[in-house]
Amino acid sequence: MLSFRDNKILFDQKRCCQCGVCLASCEYGALKRIWLDNGLFRIESDAEKCTKCLKCLKTCPAPMLPDILVTEKDWQAIQQVYLGNSVDDNVRYAASSGGVARALLHGALKTDLCQAAYAVLEADAYPWATGGYFTGESNDTRIANSKYLPVPMCENLLPRESGTLIVTGTHCQLLAVDAFYKNSDVKLIKIGLLCKQQKTLDFSRFIAKRLGVVDYRNTPINFRGEGWPGTMTIQEKKMLWEKAAALPFGKRLWSVPGCRFCNHPLGSVADVTLADPWNIVDSEWKGMTMILVRTLTGQMLLETCRTLIELKSIEPEKAKRSVDWQGIQLERERTDYYCGRLMSKPKRLKFKMGELQRSMYEALLISIRFPEPIYKILNHLPYWG
Repeated sequence: MLSFRDNKILFDQKRCCQCGVCLASCEYGALKRIWLDNGLFRIESDAEKCTKCLKCLKTCPAPMLPDILVTEKDWQAIQQVYLGNSVDDNVRYAASSGGVARALLHGALKTDLCQAAYAVLEADAYPWATGGYFTGESNDTRIANSKYLPVPMCENLLPRESGTLIVTGTHCQLLAVDAFYKNSDVKLIKIGLLCKQQKTLDFSRFIAKRLGVVDYRNTPINFRGEGWPGTMTIQEKKMLWEKAAALPFGKRLWSVPGCRFCNHPLGSVADVTLADPWNIVDSEWKGMTMILVRTLTGQMLLETCRTLIELKSIEPEKAKRSVDWQGIQLERERTDYYCGRLMSKPKRLKFKMGELQRSMYEALLISIRFPEPIYKILNHLPYWG
């Protein structure tokens, strides 16, 4: 997160959500990204180039995150819930969970619902992905699967005066794109990707250690794909995604610090939110996506792309259990703790103990490769944070 004090731009790593929109907002080249060993990046400001226009602060989503809360009204606003998948079996199988995002992007371009798309695309260098535009003519095939490491997705945003742009992203990324185009006549169609926590590179390092891979940083990692829930692949060595994700996500290990301040995994400004169908589908070898339609624009997008997607309506209550709605409500308390807000001493102690527990897990699991049964035992131990 950026702030302005003592007549200069300051960077707070603990609040940064790693979206990269500040880099796109600075037209004077005063901001520079520096990669860290754990895969996070920090932002440095060049005082000589900085004009104090503060555009970088105005587009940064981090200050907004703690106060955007998920409420029951958010769920009541959801108009339709579906299970869906791409009709192209190759796309469906290769995607993270059904290929719906790719189908919506290409469908919107094919039908001229928008003039361009912006999404995370595969790249040739670390972090092996970057944000980028593509059009119906380019029909970009480099659309990336889910990436569980920091990708400054918004750093390549460019000014546009008008037209319609379809964009995919997590809650913080969509807020950043919204802010970037706030003072233009650009109309946005926003596809939200349900996200409860992004990971640092240490998550990949942990899985690489379990797989016996040493050079994990200098090779692309396929985090998902090969059906649903999918398989994580590093240098042709594979681990089922449920197995790879269990400890790191269940115990909130190696999460991007800024994620602690986010309370809205559905994406507060999304027209459609895409999610994994946990607890609805046991497994689907071809792939499956849960689709939450949140606005009329989202419904129109789905209807426009109907020939590219197979859809099946499901009960909203099933979707509510799938996203762990009750757990999402409890995220507020964690955010209150990290914001230093008033809370009872027992609750504050609980989160403090959770921090210590998490730090111990992270240090231990990165240092030592345990027999696989140990990871199962650790996964079932209580977590206090």
